[in-house]
Amino acid sequence: GAPVGEAFAPFPTLSELPHQAEQEPQDWLHSTERAMHALNSELSLVQGPRWTEQVAAIGLTGQLPTLVCLSDHGPIAPAITWRDGRADAWGTQKVPKSHVRSHRHAHRRSISRADV
Repeated sequence: GAPVGEAFAPFPTLSELPHQAEQEPQDWLHSTERAMHALNSELSLVQGPRWTEQVAAIGLTGQLPTLVCLSDHGPIAPAITWRDGRADAWGTQKVPKSHVRSHRHAHRRSISRADV
């Protein structure tokens, strides 16, 4: 089938330190809830209150890789996103260049054409 609607709800990225890029996992959930309410409002106006009977799937997207440290009770700190560069200098000094090149090559081979 064809898409019948879409909605977007932003959330903040914390960057108080140089190269920092963190997000609160709870913000992802709140953002998803806001987007779903917006989608419901839009489609209820356009397609009527029973629009959900015509929908086969709902897709959600996000960015990876993101590190979320958890305890038994949920996240223990903000998530460190893929844009966080605080460990870049350390990694450049500690990881052999030959390993970096081979890892990048393996990563390129694992990405589908749609992702490139």
